[in-house]
Amino acid sequence: MELDFESLGFTREELQERVVSRMVDTLLGDADAPTLFQDGIESLVRDRIDAAVVAIGDKHVLPNIQDYVAQARFEPTNKWGEPKEPAMTLIEYLEKRAESYLTEQVNYKGEPRGRDGYNWKPDQTRVAHLVHEHIQYDISTAIQKALKTLNADVADGLAETVRIKLAQTLEKLKVDVKT
Repeated sequence: MELDFESLGFTREELQERVVSRMVDTLLGDADAPTLFQDGIESLVRDRIDAAVVAIGDKHVLPNIQDYVAQARFEPTNKWGEPKEPAMTLIEYLEKRAESYLTEQVNYKGEPRGRDGYNWKPDQTRVAHLVHEHIQYDISTAIQKALKTLNADVADGLAETVRIKLAQTLEKLKVDVKT
């Protein structure tokens, strides 16, 4: 007896459709338990979408933001909104703010006039204070490291000296017993 599609009760197309459907179900799994194949496909799709978004952002958004920042003008005003200085670009504004911050007079603790109002005396600029603090930190860490090394060396030498002296003392204390 020979088996063919008609004797089994389906046509060739129905069998192909069932085989393909079963293969897809096996590869993609179900929603509750995704397969490695399904995870791989989702990862590839996610990577392609991310790359496309970055490409669009690099091509269209980034140049517009750079142009906006380069052309934006800031005009300092008083509390009533009246201009008190000429308009400046963002770069000029940041340079001015950095210069005023670093050259501001501070007391010996590095605090500006507004923070420590009682008995405040200008001592140095903020940049000089920061450099001084950095140098002081470097010196103190170097001294601490040197002291640790020195303590370890002295402790080893002291232990060796005590061991030698104890051995010498024990040598002198030998007792002879004569009968």
